[in-house]
Amino acid sequence: MALKQIKPELLKEFKKKGDLLIIWRCERCYKKIPFYKQNLFIDNISLAWAHNHKYCDKCEKKIKKNNSGFEEEDIKNLRITRLLKKYEFYEELDEDYLYV
Repeated sequence: MALKQIKPELLKEFKKKGDLLIIWRCERCYKKIPFYKQNLFIDNISLAWAHNHKYCDKCEKKIKKNNSGFEEEDIKNLRITRLLKKYEFYEELDEDYLYV
């Protein structure tokens, strides 16, 4: 499997907002979400979120709608998402950025 590259225009747009930590991609819809360097605490939360998530919020809701079971891992991921939103570090991008 070849690695996909980010369009240079999208990368420049991400870099305008700050120093990038990681760019996360949903495995279902391929939406990209940038995470920016803040401090060590928030960076670790962001990296944990990116490591534990495969799908964006919209895709996750669609998948959970089909699967009614709730797992322990889902609860852990919800906690990480709440922490990121609390510190105003996680924001979804517009659908305008379609991906390579």
